[in-house]
Amino acid sequence: MKRHFTVAANVIGAAFILMTPLQASGQAAFVVDHFTSVHAATQSYTFVNFEEHGLSEFRCANIYVFSDEGPIACGGCFVSPNGTRTVPLTDLIRNPIRGVVPKTGVIKVIYSRLSFSFPAIDYCDATHSVPTIGLKTFRQKGAYELELFDTPVSKNELAELNQICADIEDVGGFGQGIITCPPTAELPPARSH
Repeated sequence: MKRHFTVAANVIGAAFILMTPLQASGQAAFVVDHFTSVHAATQSYTFVNFEEHGLSEFRCANIYVFSDEGPIACGGCFVSPNGTRTVPLTDLIRNPIRGVVPKTGVIKVIYSRLSFSFPAIDYCDATHSVPTIGLKTFRQKGAYELELFDTPVSKNELAELNQICADIEDVGGFGQGIITCPPTAELPPARSH
């Protein structure tokens, strides 16, 4: 009995050590998930802004979609402080840069700060993600929902995703490859100057 307890304690201790550095360091993170068109009608992603460190600010879920190892779409959805934003999978894959809705693929989400542009508007820009913390992502398929766990985002991955989205924006005509988020009544505040 004592041996089983020791093994269990070591496993729990190892899991705590593996999880603590990311959580304690405040490193910006992103999530990765997969999809199939079989579940497209019932699959969605909910982003939750949980106010990390008491900051009261809008954040962005900058989304990058891939199929057959190539990029097909990108865009950003803002999430209000202590708020949620749900985006159906169909919204993420319905307007691919290649013009053909994919059967399978990968979705990457970088948690980012809002971008600022003239005339004093805050918005989400997936070509210039500025990683932050404070969001969580939940995936729902039918009646089942689960939290997607964060992983650190490397500088190389961040630069590549920003460039991929810039390329999609340059090549895409009539909004091809650009993700548009479902409407919401909450808007980021305009800057005062």
